[in-house]
Amino acid sequence: MNFTQIKMIICDMDGTLLDNQKNLPPYFNQIYKELYDRNIIFAISSGRQMGEVRKYFKGNKTIYLMAENGGYI
Repeated sequence: MNFTQIKMIICDMDGTLLDNQKNLPPYFNQIYKELYDRNIIFAISSGRQMGEVRKYFKGNKTIYLMAENGGYI
């Protein structure tokens, strides 16, 4: 795959990124680091409230968060 074409990846949380127990995949940080190192922006888009979305990405200032169906970015 040619990553030079990809500039941004936007991912939903429930039913996509999170497993059935609402956990991030164990390999998420490794994959995210690879995206970051390749200058690929990673964003979360969710219908959840912003406070709930932030809990999953505490301390990470480089992941873009869109919550409440786009009401907060």
